[in-house]
Amino acid sequence: MIWDEALTKRIINGDKLAFELCYRQLSPAVFTAIYRICKDNDLSKDILQDTFLTTYQKVEQLKSDTNMLAWLKRVAFNKTINAIKRLNKFGDDDVELKVDPVHSIAQSIEDERLFLLILSNVTLVERLVLWLYFVEQYKHHEIAELTGKSLSYSKIIVSRAIAKIKQLPVINEVSNG
Repeated sequence: MIWDEALTKRIINGDKLAFELCYRQLSPAVFTAIYRICKDNDLSKDILQDTFLTTYQKVEQLKSDTNMLAWLKRVAFNKTINAIKRLNKFGDDDVELKVDPVHSIAQSIEDERLFLLILSNVTLVERLVLWLYFVEQYKHHEIAELTGKSLSYSKIIVSRAIAKIKQLPVINEVSNG
């Protein structure tokens, strides 16, 4: 999908047709990102609609050189985090951070199917943090800011999820095969 930068300028100028084109072109990618975290079709649809509504309401914040898909995903991730908070999925249990090399698991993820299989074996919160960290390349301090948690929270979630992932039979098969 190629985004036409001229559409961003038209959206900023209030062109409703350009915004509709934006929705048609970019909503599938935004929905996919949301769904891969939530694994709930109805919740993902609600978050997608809320994302585009917020974007439409805050169009004056856009700049003509804005990467529209990145901006939409940022809004979507904020909306996803808020939805998870409403569902009370973020626990406040601070546990000791177990030192575990994050990069070793990142290297063992060889293709998207394996990564999606791995994500299906972790909790909603772990999936969100792993997605933001590995796929979207957010830093721990950015994840902490988005979730309203401490810097160590993101590190703990990644560490805990990686430990869980390393116990999966599919990881052992990839490592041994």
